[in-house]
Amino acid sequence: MPARFRKRIVVVAALVAVAAAAVFTTVSPASGHHVTIKGSSLVTYHFMPKSLHVQRGATVHWSWSSNAPHNVTFKSISAHSATGASETFSHKFKKAGTYRYICTIHDFKGKVVVG
Repeated sequence: MPARFRKRIVVVAALVAVAAAAVFTTVSPASGHHVTIKGSSLVTYHFMPKSLHVQRGATVHWSWSSNAPHNVTFKSISAHSATGASETFSHKFKKAGTYRYICTIHDFKGKVVVG
């Protein structure tokens, strides 16, 4: 096989690999801090991760798609998500501290520790 055809094959293969990586890569939120709700029943619902440590100024993103409605409600600050079976919510933490939150529908808990 002539060298110019091998070079073209290598270039095409590289372009296909880059395109496939773009299609199959999930982009996380810019901050990289993400919490989901796991479980399929009242006894198994939980935030994942349950505890998250972030730097001051970080934004944490929550998302879920479930068979039941959930929410994210903080006790110490006036921040809360909508209640629904498929929702997203984000909050930027500007001050250091421990922020505890709860799903008020099913009473499972999580926390964000801001350093």
